[in-house]
Amino acid sequence: MDGVYFGNAASENIRGWFIGQFIPPELGPRHQTAVELKWGVHPAGETRAQSWVRYKKATTISILIEGSFQIHLRANGETKDVLLDKQGDYVTMPPGIDHNWTAITDCVVMSVRFPSLPDDQLNNP
Repeated sequence: MDGVYFGNAASENIRGWFIGQFIPPELGPRHQTAVELKWGVHPAGETRAQSWVRYKKATTISILIEGSFQIHLRANGETKDVLLDKQGDYVTMPPGIDHNWTAITDCVVMSVRFPSLPDDQLNNP
C-alpha cells in the first residue's frame, strides 16, 4: 500500500519529533510540511533546553498523556503558567507567544505544531 507507514512514535523520532519537515523525505509520509508531531517523554524536573522559544508562524498544541507538566507562557510583558495535570489537559499557543516548560513529574506529552516550517523558531527571544 503506497503511502502507508506503520511505526512507533516513542522510538522513531528526532528529539521526540516523528512527523515534520525535518524528517528526511526518504522516510516517506513522515516528512510533512503541514504539521509536526512530537511524542515527548520527560523525567521529573526536566526543563526545556533553551530558556524560551517563540514561533513566527506556527501554532503549537501540547496534550498531556500522563504525568504532570507545566507550560510557562510570556507575551507583551505578561507571564502565565499553565499546569497540565489530568490526562487530556492541553494548551494551545499561537505564533508570537514565548514559551518554555518544566516536567513536574515523569510525564508524556504529545505536541502538534502547524505548519511545519524551517527557520520558524526563535530561541531566547
